[in-house]
Amino acid sequence: MGIFQNHLMGAAAAAAASGGANTGRAINFGGYDDVNVIDYFDTASAGNATDFGDLTDGGSSGEANANDTVSLFYFGRRNSVANSNVIEKVNVASTGNATDYGDSTESVENRTGGCSNSTISLTSGGYGGSATNRIDKKLFATDGNATDFGNLTLATWQCNGGSSNGTKGIIKTGGSTNSGAQQTIDTVVIASDGNATDFGDLGYTPHTCAAASGSTKGFGFSGWTNGQYFNHIRVYNISSNGDATDFGDVSEGRYFPTGCADKLKAFHMGGETASSQAITQIDVWVQESAGNSTDFGDLTSRSRTNGMSSSCAAHGGI
Repeated sequence: MGIFQNHLMGAAAAAAASGGANTGRAINFGGYDDVNVIDYFDTASAGNATDFGDLTDGGSSGEANANDTVSLFYFGRRNSVANSNVIEKVNVASTGNATDYGDSTESVENRTGGCSNSTISLTSGGYGGSATNRIDKKLFATDGNATDFGNLTLATWQCNGGSSNGTKGIIKTGGSTNSGAQQTIDTVVIASDGNATDFGDLGYTPHTCAAASGSTKGFGFSGWTNGQYFNHIRVYNISSNGDATDFGDVSEGRYFPTGCADKLKAFHMGGETASSQAITQIDVWVQESAGNSTDFGDLTSRSRTNGMSSSCAAHGGI
């Protein structure tokens, strides 16, 4: 049995003790210039993504969250029209087109981050003429509009994803502010409305990056600042506030990537590089084994892959 499989078996035992499925369906939404594609892959086995359905309109620079039943996409940028506050839903277990599920409290692009448990979805930040520090709350089970949960420590835009162990959430990892890129990590208690507090620092300073987690470890990775591409993977323990540390590297740093995770593995996808606006490679790493990512498969074809949003129906918060 190989090293990779041994690490997975050890991680599987730990994840099983926390409850919930260890692996599940990862669903990916949209892309820059009004891509309306939704595709998916099963996290248990390496392979390419396949078509899931379509968003009702193309959209990018939003946010996505999931539980084991539904996945939500929060619209952001629309090409040549006003930013959107629409939230759309797909059922995780059955492919098909997205449907309207309510509105977020603000119409912004470049949403900053999100986290969730099995019942509550939180998203944050963005830019709509100015930066916002708003955190939105929505119940997965309820068709209706989001409500105001609280505020980030800084008005921030342009980083994607987040982390959760079901109780504690990492709602923001790095991102852009009115004074430039920064590396602060914000945390919230998901079940208690209120403002975010400081968790620690990421260890590098990205305008754009991605984040994801299993049940115990959260990751911030990839990204870009002013022409510099970062291939870092940084790791932290969700339960204990503190700075992230070095874990390894993704295959290449990307501008405005996305990511997601199940309870065993984490995934880096989307984004663009200096040479391509349509990066299809999906990177993967085992959460319990520090090291570099490897090739998992490819996304379906899109004209642009920066500004995508991704969610997994078996992440650490479920």
